[in-house]
This record gives sequence, C-alpha cells and structure tokens, in this order.
Amino acid sequence: MEYARPSFFLRQVGVTRADVNRNTIAEKLEYLLRVHENVDSYANSSALALLETQQAVMDIFRQGVLQVGDRWLRLSVEAGPRELNVANAALWVEYFDERETQAIEEDKIQTVEMRVRKEE
Repeated sequence: MEYARPSFFLRQVGVTRADVNRNTIAEKLEYLLRVHENVDSYANSSALALLETQQAVMDIFRQGVLQVGDRWLRLSVEAGPRELNVANAALWVEYFDERETQAIEEDKIQTVEMRVRKEE
C-alpha cells in the first residue's frame, strides 16, 4: 500500500472511566500512535530519521498538560517498540468530566406527625 510519508496514524486503544464523586467522572483514554517514515527505493527507512521523528512526537507531549477550552488535559507518552520503517508511541489523555444528575421524581411529604413525651 502506497501513501504519503512521513505519516502518522492514531488509533484509540482503550478508555477507562471511574467515579470521582457524585457529579464528576475521571476519564483516561489510551491511544497508539504509529509513525511511518520516508523510505528509499528498497522500502527501507533511516533508523536515525525514524528515531528523531519518534522523539519529536514525544517532545510535543512532554509538557504533560494541554489546555482545551476551559479544561486542562493531562498527557503521558511512552515510546513503543520500533518496527521496520515504523515507530510506535503510546499516548494517555486524562481529564475530569461532569456527570449530569437526573432529578428523581418523588411524592413530597404532605404531613408530619410527631409525638413528644416528657420523661422525668
């Protein structure tokens, strides 16, 4: 399959959701980033060029946070194994999201009866 290089393919691998409190959910998304480097006429790429491209991608996420609108995303990156002409990196994005709580329809208390007894 022939395509323009260098190319970057991003695939979501998994998602984890956990309750933080009644109104907040923590989400952690995991992605696999595959970097395809330029190849020569024999379909070989430079190992140095591949390593430099993989390092440049990792440097983008090394700051650890990314502001998107009014929220901050926590970023983590880890270099994966290199294959022939392909470098891999695992990316994790973590953030908190508000959960919409739905009101439960219940009948309201109409009367309350209390009996008080004085003990001596």
